[in-house]
Amino acid sequence: MWKDFGGSREAIDTDVEDTASREFAEETLGMFASQAVDAASVAASQLLMAAQLRDQRHSLEVVHKLKKGQYSMFIALLPFMDPLMFYLAMRQNAETHAVDGAEKTAFAWVRLDQLLSVTARCASAYLLRSSLGVSGTVNGRRPMSHGGRCLLLHPCFASSLRLAQGAGLRKLVATARKWL
Repeated sequence: MWKDFGGSREAIDTDVEDTASREFAEETLGMFASQAVDAASVAASQLLMAAQLRDQRHSLEVVHKLKKGQYSMFIALLPFMDPLMFYLAMRQNAETHAVDGAEKTAFAWVRLDQLLSVTARCASAYLLRSSLGVSGTVNGRRPMSHGGRCLLLHPCFASSLRLAQGAGLRKLVATARKWL
């Protein structure tokens, strides 16, 4: 199942923004701060993302209530990065083990309108059919490349996206379009 970047709070995290930015930086191998796959890139990426998440003009937090606690998901505008770059970074990290917490095995960019269309209603399963840029290994198979794919979305991820639509996501998207 496909989902966002996330994980559990650690002792070093002072708030949910710290947890979210740390998980994002680890799981994206620090790629949004540098093309180097190392601890310094992860730390720099975490600082950049933490600042963005704390700026409510440039991010949105959605709190999804669960049976045992809650899950906070942040939505933030990021520059496009070809999934091939993630794949190459994952291969480098597999050889060097430079980045702890790099748990993702595949990355995909999807159109927001298609993602929101699939998650707009409650459903037992959320299947996104789209022409996507996907890179990585899925179900142990060889690396995927660009092309049409079907993605099964994790229910918590899909529900959080559905909640985001009623919590200001359209305003965030409109603000982002002004930047472009």
